[in-house]
Amino acid sequence: MSALAAFAAAVVLANQASAQPVALSSTKTNDLARECSQSVDILSGDFCTGYILGVFDTLAINNQVCGAPDDLAERVLAVGRNYVRDHPEDWDKAPTFVLGKAFRNAFPCGRSQRR
Repeated sequence: MSALAAFAAAVVLANQASAQPVALSSTKTNDLARECSQSVDILSGDFCTGYILGVFDTLAINNQVCGAPDDLAERVLAVGRNYVRDHPEDWDKAPTFVLGKAFRNAFPCGRSQRR
C-alpha cells in the first residue's frame, strides 16, 4: 500500500471514529435515576428536572423531537423519569443518550407526531 493510500485510510478511520457521539458529562443514568427518585415535585427546580428538560430542549432546538407547548414540560418530565426508572439496563450509559432515545420515541416530528 502506498503512503498516500495509507494516509487516506487513516483519515477515513479517524473521521469515522470522531463521528461517534460523545457525552462529556460524568453523570451516568444511575445517578440521574437516584436523583429523580428523591424528587418530590415533578416541576421542582432540582437536578433531575433540569437535566431532563435540558436534554429535551437540546433535541428540540436541533429538530430531533417535537411537541405541542401545552403541558409539554409535565409530559417531558413524566416520559423522562419513567423511562429512566423502567430501564435499569441503560443505567451505565450517559443519560443524554438514554433520554434522547425515550424522547425521540415519545415526541417524534413529522406526520406521526403525537399531540
